This record gives sequence, structure tokens and C-alpha cells, in this order.
Amino acid sequence: MSSLEETNRHGIQSLIDDLREQGVEAGRQEATQIVDDARKRADWLVSQAEDEAARIRAEAQAEAETIRSSGRQALELAYRDLCLGAKDTFARQFASELNALVQRSLESPDMLSRLVLEVAGRERLEEGLKGEALLPEKVVGLEELRADPRALHEGALPSLLGEVARSMLERGISLKADRSVEAGVRFRLENGKVEVDLTDEAIADMLLRHLQPRFRALLEGVVS
Repeated sequence: MSSLEETNRHGIQSLIDDLREQGVEAGRQEATQIVDDARKRADWLVSQAEDEAARIRAEAQAEAETIRSSGRQALELAYRDLCLGAKDTFARQFASELNALVQRSLESPDMLSRLVLEVAGRERLEEGLKGEALLPEKVVGLEELRADPRALHEGALPSLLGEVARSMLERGISLKADRSVEAGVRFRLENGKVEVDLTDEAIADMLLRHLQPRFRALLEGVVS
């Protein structure tokens, strides 16, 4: 082999070796770049996943707090309504019990007698002035008295009717029955221009105006 051929062969081999080394280096660099890119992509995906997880967690916490807050408000509203309902129920029951108590008291012969005689026992009416005392029909029935005068002494309130009738007639006040009077008595003077209402409803209303605010104040300390 000539020296020229030998030189050419070595040159070609050297070129091949250089190209191989350059290729290997380029491949190594490319691989390194791919790995770096993959690592960066993985880091970005992890970051995105963490951000998304944080967002979902925050939304879930906010929704849970909203639900808790709504639940608290609903419970507070329900409790308030329950307390108000209880107070109203107790107040109505108090009014009902008071009305019943007043009515029972005024149906008592002794109580009604004292009530009527207290008013009837005052001074005589002025000359020409007439008045009426309206009593419950179950206490005095004028038709019965006209038909049977003995009923005045045989009814539930004989002493009341006898004493009241005499006392009131002396003062210009007539005794009448009235369907609108359930218990108690209502006095009318001057053809109804002046009225003194001592019926169970009027007395109960007066007592309620005085007692119910105090009863509600008492409830405030029990049901609040």
C-alpha cells in the first residue's frame, strides 16, 4: 500500500471517529435536554395539580362554612320562632285562664252581690234620670218573675235579687236581663249615654292590660 493510500485511510478513519464522537455528544446533549424538559414539565404539572388541589380545597372549605353558617342561621331562626311561639301560646293561655277565672268569680252569687250592691248602694240618681242594670239572663229572668213572683226567692240568687231590686229601684235604676252579658253587670244611665261596664269581658280586659305586660316580662326571663 502506498503512503498516500495509508494517509487517506487514516484521514477517513479519523473523520469517522470525529463524526461518531460528535454524534454521541449530540445525542448525549439531546438526551440531557429531553430529560431537563421532562423534569420541567413534570414540575409544572405537579405545581398545576397542587394549585388545583388548593383551589378545590378552598372552595370545599368555603362551601362547608356556608353550609355551617346557613345551618346556624336556620337553627337560630327556628329557636327564635319557637321561643316567640311559646311566648304567644303562654300569653294566650294566660289570657284564657284569666278570662275563665273572672267569669267564674262573677258567676259566684256572693261576688256578684257585692259587685252590684257596691254600685247600687251609691247615692240616688238625680230627679228624672233613669238607669238600667243589665244582668245575665241565667241570673234573672224577668218573664219568670212576672209569671211566678215566688221565683225571686227560689232561684240561685234570691237574696241578691231581692236586695238589689229594692235598693236599685229606690235609686231609679231598673233591673233587666241582657243576652250580651255573660257574667257580671253592665250599668246604663241616660238612655245609654253613660255606661259602666263591669262584665266579665270588661274586667278581664282591664286586668289583662295591667297584668299581661308583667306576665310577658316574666316570660322573658324564662323563655329567651
